[in-house]
Amino acid sequence: MKTREPRRTVFVPARMRVGSIWSDVCIRNISSRGMMLQSDSPPPTGSYIELRRGAQTVIGRAVWVGGRALGVRTQDRVPVEDILNEPRRTAAPTDGERRADRDRLAAAERARRAARNQRFASAFQFAVIAIAGLGAAGFAATKVFDVLSRPAIAIEAALGGDATRDVKADQ
Repeated sequence: MKTREPRRTVFVPARMRVGSIWSDVCIRNISSRGMMLQSDSPPPTGSYIELRRGAQTVIGRAVWVGGRALGVRTQDRVPVEDILNEPRRTAAPTDGERRADRDRLAAAERARRAARNQRFASAFQFAVIAIAGLGAAGFAATKVFDVLSRPAIAIEAALGGDATRDVKADQ
């Protein structure tokens, strides 16, 4: 089993965006690949989120939700020290930051689509393999039946025809 990265327990305010909705959150612990957040309304598991602390922005995915807490895993390394040392932003984002936000959200949407397509491809591959396996099993069963029935047909022919007809004639 893979060992867990060490987490730093903190109490750092930040902003979180899910879709187009911003909310206040508190970072409760942080590591280089994720963090635990506390939120009044955590998003559902699987949601992509954007977290802001001053000029620092982190994109991640909610991997678990429990009560008011949620675990976030990031694809890129989290700049832990930069986030912890960053003052909280009070001004509105600039046009360049908004453009960067749109680019990050587009990348998150592409990642979400890729994950959905990968799940579909896996299910389709399973179905194709299962159908091919059932077809091969049916073909093999037919061949085995043919091979095993040949001696019975030969015995029946040697006994003079239809064995069921002979049994009925004796009665």
